[in-house]
Amino acid sequence: FCPEEFLLFCDVVKLLVSRSADKSCKDKQGYTPLHAAAASGHIEIVKYLLRMGAEIILTCFLLSVFPVGHVEVVKLLVSRSADKSCKDKAATISGLLQ
Repeated sequence: FCPEEFLLFCDVVKLLVSRSADKSCKDKQGYTPLHAAAASGHIEIVKYLLRMGAEIILTCFLLSVFPVGHVEVVKLLVSRSADKSCKDKAATISGLLQ
């Protein structure tokens, strides 16, 4: 269930996925729908995309999420084996999640 402010985004994502949209498509910068949802803090969309089979495919994926302060998104991605081994953020991320 999506928070009220994200209902429209959730509905659009669900509609696109139901119409066979590619959950792993990339834009010109290499970002996927999962990356965009995570970086924006849309935890319900992140959960939905992961449930629907979206893969965490970006190297150092958490770097784009952590600076924005979306701790719950970071925890979810780590629990789903997101790469948390990036040298410059590893200590911060590890400390945050322990």
